[in-house]
Amino acid sequence: MIAERKETNRVMVDEKSEWLFIVGRDLFKRGILRASGSQKKGAYTLVVNQQNENLGFGRIVCSLDEKERKHEVAVRNISDIGDFLRREKRFEWSEKPSSKRSMARFARKPDRDNWRQTF
Repeated sequence: MIAERKETNRVMVDEKSEWLFIVGRDLFKRGILRASGSQKKGAYTLVVNQQNENLGFGRIVCSLDEKERKHEVAVRNISDIGDFLRREKRFEWSEKPSSKRSMARFARKPDRDNWRQTF
């Protein structure tokens, strides 16, 4: 797996930057705690939190070696774990299943009269 290799490009972010990245925002230099691997402009990198959990990946848009300009975007968000939730369609059931048997019926084949799509 890519994340298990030692030479993998990674940036570790603080809690505030973690949340912003999950909701689709880019990373600023001030939110990056540590960077490993290539830190050059144009390189792709994994973004991890302080517990080393993968949050997604992005592209480095300015060199991470430079210490000045902390209020500048450093990593452009390409994909993150919140992307799935943002694209997921939500369905609201108008009739709630009353037993396990009827729950199985709803899970197998939804009846078009019993649901409506909400946004």
